[in-house]
Amino acid sequence: MRSDAKGSSNGKGGKVIKAGGSSRAGNKGGKGKGSSRGSSKGGSKGVTGNKADSAWSAKPAALDAILPALSPLPPSLPEEEAHEARREKLLRAVRSARNGGAEQRKLMARWNEELPPRNAARFPPPPPGALPVVLLVYERASYLEVSLRLFAMVSGLNSTTLVVSHQGTQPDVWAAVARVGFCRVKQLLYPHHAEHADLRGALALKLHFTWAVASTFALLPEAEELVYMEDDFWPTPDFYSSAVRLRASRERFCPECVGSIVGEHPRDWHERHVDSAAWLAPNTRALLHKPYVGCNFNSPAGMAMPRKSWRAIEAHAAAYCDREVHAYDDAIHLLQNTPPHDASPGGASPPRRVLEPGWLTNAYPRCVHVGRCGGLSFRLDATLGTQEERAAACNVTRDAQDFAAIWVAPWRRGGPFAVPKLSATPPDNARSAWRVDDGLKLCRGRYTPANASAALVGVARGNNATSSAYGEQLCLTMLRAAT
Repeated sequence: MRSDAKGSSNGKGGKVIKAGGSSRAGNKGGKGKGSSRGSSKGGSKGVTGNKADSAWSAKPAALDAILPALSPLPPSLPEEEAHEARREKLLRAVRSARNGGAEQRKLMARWNEELPPRNAARFPPPPPGALPVVLLVYERASYLEVSLRLFAMVSGLNSTTLVVSHQGTQPDVWAAVARVGFCRVKQLLYPHHAEHADLRGALALKLHFTWAVASTFALLPEAEELVYMEDDFWPTPDFYSSAVRLRASRERFCPECVGSIVGEHPRDWHERHVDSAAWLAPNTRALLHKPYVGCNFNSPAGMAMPRKSWRAIEAHAAAYCDREVHAYDDAIHLLQNTPPHDASPGGASPPRRVLEPGWLTNAYPRCVHVGRCGGLSFRLDATLGTQEERAAACNVTRDAQDFAAIWVAPWRRGGPFAVPKLSATPPDNARSAWRVDDGLKLCRGRYTPANASAALVGVARGNNATSSAYGEQLCLTMLRAAT
């Protein structure tokens, strides 16, 4: 982990803005989207098709030596057995229907609306204030297997709902999720995965993200906030408690903040965290629970989105769904911009700043984007010529071993992570101590274009009018259906 008070380059020509003594820079170079979709065409190969990642997939036996295997709970209660029978029957019907057809979408809607969460009889409904965790998955079972094993170790996750949004019903992915026995699991079927062959890359992720967040808020009306994750965003054991703590701190000390960022999305997480042990030293341990106001995140890992911020996005659906803005994080950035003083009416800039650009952010990440292979833009495997090269470069088991050594072992040994320490309690002057006002000021300045002709900050635009026009209409439909 670097301790760079000036922030890191974000791949868009700017700096990551931070205040309050942070040593984290939540960025990743360029526009690589660490998606939960492994296909560059958004799943057009079929609802049950599974692109083989066997050349670099995690090996269960090797993983067992690193992380405990998942232990599903048998459906011992009569109602659980009945629900499981309904799931199996409806799943067979979904898989048998024409891929992307009206009948399949109708069956998926029934699945999403009618079936209760898995393990609902074992775990009571979440208490008020629980944070549902939304996990996007597609066909990368290797990353997902590690992610779910890590989620099984997350303290407090059994008091909320893990919402798994599937793009397709790939058998190995489905089997991994079915083995989850540590919390309530609400499985959603994303109905637009095979609807249009031109929806690909960042636009495919934007649409699935939009649908999953909107659907979760609609299906869980009691939830006032959720945490967004992807299959290769790996959590630490205190991931959930940290998200809850960040929310409480944000509501008290930075109510202006648009949301929270629990983790980070670095260029190379191996290189970025080589000095992570230094954070456990007595003189730096207080930073483990000291957040800062940060901005200019691309595909932030562990983004906590309050319902009120999502309502602002829904109210400005036309800007968010702009056909030229293919990435969901860029669409959020667009709404965080404000026009400069000399901007003329009717220009491309939004009429006002819709969303505050500042996020209350963990100084020490509680989840990390680790995927380099099989994603939408992070596709290292596609650049390598042989199976041996792919197996060496995309070694998920080795990644799991490294991650466990850095982020899991300290919890197992006890020490600063085992039980929340005094340093986890914010001081009464936290807004001043964390330099919240300075961070907000810096972020607002960062998201103000230099002049009327300058491009919006943090917003990349595409030029494929055909595919993006369809994506724009689909995005608008998703957001307007939720209001």
